[in-house]
Amino acid sequence: MGECQKLSFADGEKDHAARRPLKPSRFLVSSETSQAGTWAVFSTLTGAVSAMTSEELEKLFEGSSLGVEADEALFDDGMLVPKDLDEIALLRRAYQNVKRGEEAYQLMICPTLECNFRCPYCYETRVPGFMAPDVQDAVVDFVNRKTSDKTNRLSVTWYGGEPTLCLKIVISISERIASICSANKCDVNFGMITNGYSLDDEAIKQLAKVHMSTVQITLDGGRETHNKRRHLVNGGGTFDKIVENVIRLSKAGVFVKVRVNVDKTNLESFEKVCSVFANQKNVRIYPSIVTSSSNSAHCASCFGHGEHNLFYSHFENEVFFPDGLDDLDYGIGPCRAEREASAIIGPDGLVYKCLNDVGRPNMHIGTILDDDEVNPQVAALYLGRDPFTEPECSACEYLPQCYGGCIWEYHDKGTHACPPEKYYIKSLVNDVVNESQGGDSI
Repeated sequence: MGECQKLSFADGEKDHAARRPLKPSRFLVSSETSQAGTWAVFSTLTGAVSAMTSEELEKLFEGSSLGVEADEALFDDGMLVPKDLDEIALLRRAYQNVKRGEEAYQLMICPTLECNFRCPYCYETRVPGFMAPDVQDAVVDFVNRKTSDKTNRLSVTWYGGEPTLCLKIVISISERIASICSANKCDVNFGMITNGYSLDDEAIKQLAKVHMSTVQITLDGGRETHNKRRHLVNGGGTFDKIVENVIRLSKAGVFVKVRVNVDKTNLESFEKVCSVFANQKNVRIYPSIVTSSSNSAHCASCFGHGEHNLFYSHFENEVFFPDGLDDLDYGIGPCRAEREASAIIGPDGLVYKCLNDVGRPNMHIGTILDDDEVNPQVAALYLGRDPFTEPECSACEYLPQCYGGCIWEYHDKGTHACPPEKYYIKSLVNDVVNESQGGDSI
């Protein structure tokens, strides 16, 4: 989720448990472990884990004392909080502060909406043409304005369409942005989301010039499956060339995130892609659920929102959380679409908040060519969101792990698509407690 702010209810409150009545936090998850009579308790907000007996667990949720020392420890871990504390109000305030933060800016640039692939599940609007010189200049001016004020960290991600179709534009703007950030004493990093088909040795040399640190590429299974799903406009296969280019990137020191789009027809694909890159350095492979969108003819193969648990049940903990609980977010981190300090710039200079909106009429919030042109209804859709009032989320103990999840999907489908954290946390916590072999607080 990008930049996030840590939150602790115990800051500046030492010995609090001995002075004021306490209650269990509303953000606790408990699960019985394989050790007889031992329960694992986890705070989805602070990341604290504790092993308890059945009696201790019952006392915790009743609000009864487990003893002064135990209460103090649980308070410090955020498992016990002051009885008069409104945790939702406190969390909402921190959430709003992060949404308004300006120090770290997240910028995504789409220099074209053209693509050399024709994937059946693609939701994007295809529009011919590339970013014109005046729009390129406006992008650079936009970055200069942002980084000369309060922004001291800038993240730039290239997307499309397919950005490698206009690699010269990508490199030119990246070099200009890097120069501006250097002058404005702003740290900058570059990444790219690409189908990976055109990343030959020369293209990789060009990316190295602008210190492109991360590239996301998609493979949808082994050769046969992938070539049916991610083929060229003329129907030609793309698998072999993409695999070759992923290896080129990894050997060049670029970290490659290989995404495997999975629906009901290719559940075995993730394992096949993993076998392709076994022991390859600088490569992380992860599955991604294909969701149905209003303009997709692929809907029948997708998992519905109520079926996401079926999708996650096909994968082991390590797939999504290779480092266990350390991979979870324990802070305030809303989606980039909900942050003031974020923008997605289309090839015509229109500014969007969500990738799913790029190229769609009336879904932009403004344009970098005219600061006065805004679309307040769309801006309010993202920046005015309050997941703490959404019925499915307001009482959910997993709320600090997702903050309501994807707002675009929520409005498109009318229900939330819960993230993998909800389905894996109990198992991850049980692993930690079982490994501790003692049942002591961890």
